[in-house]
Amino acid sequence: MIVQAMRLPTSLALLLFIFIAQPAFAQVSHEPILAKRGTLILNDDFTIDRAKGWVKLPGGSSARAGAAEWKKMDGFYRSGWHPGSGHAPVMVYQGDFTNVVVQCVFRCGEITEDYHHQCFRLALDNRELYTGHVLSAWANQNNDFIDTGLLLQHIRKTPEKVVLADLRLDKRPIHLVPGKWYTATLEVVKDQVLYRVQGEDEAEPVIASAQFKELNVPKLTMSITLGTTPHDLKSLKVWKAKPNPQWEVQKDKLLSKRKMANSPGQ
Repeated sequence: MIVQAMRLPTSLALLLFIFIAQPAFAQVSHEPILAKRGTLILNDDFTIDRAKGWVKLPGGSSARAGAAEWKKMDGFYRSGWHPGSGHAPVMVYQGDFTNVVVQCVFRCGEITEDYHHQCFRLALDNRELYTGHVLSAWANQNNDFIDTGLLLQHIRKTPEKVVLADLRLDKRPIHLVPGKWYTATLEVVKDQVLYRVQGEDEAEPVIASAQFKELNVPKLTMSITLGTTPHDLKSLKVWKAKPNPQWEVQKDKLLSKRKMANSPGQ
């Protein structure tokens, strides 16, 4: 008996080939790894108008558009900067950010002027202790103010702005595509930090990680600093954090393909 192969219509066969040939992208997960989430203490969807003064957000947090130019758009806030605007765009928040999981969704705009650059920074501060930043977590495409890449920085200054310490706790290469939404996830628990930035269609994040005793202090202010092209902020959430007991096991797997900074300044 001769069995004839079933013949599919050309259009159906083509669709099946396209489906089978498509690469399988890993499901994007922004779940914390170093930390376990606790209470949600800040939820900013950028629908509330804000100016240079402080405004209250749902849940009791306060926010301020602290420098440069800001405009409320449909579903996000857009920053701007032109020569003469002063400091780069900054959004500032008050609260207790000592041990936290922070997630922020952002994108940068195209470079169209010679003064344009693209970067995103989350900073946690305690100005009662010193001027500077307990922790600066950068995703810097081309701002010559600091090294490019995904950076973890600790900087300490005198009240007169004399630098006492300016350390790179970790540094990894990164490339930000204009117009693409990215999720930055910053986890800080005591003296440890894990920072991931991942594009909306990217299978893997870029990761920076460090352990540094100077991080284990109260942090009373959080700020977002952006580059001088138009940058957009769509979502910011902050949770209280506690240690993840599985971190030590997961850390080896997560960082096995990359070098973790062994000591501050490397």
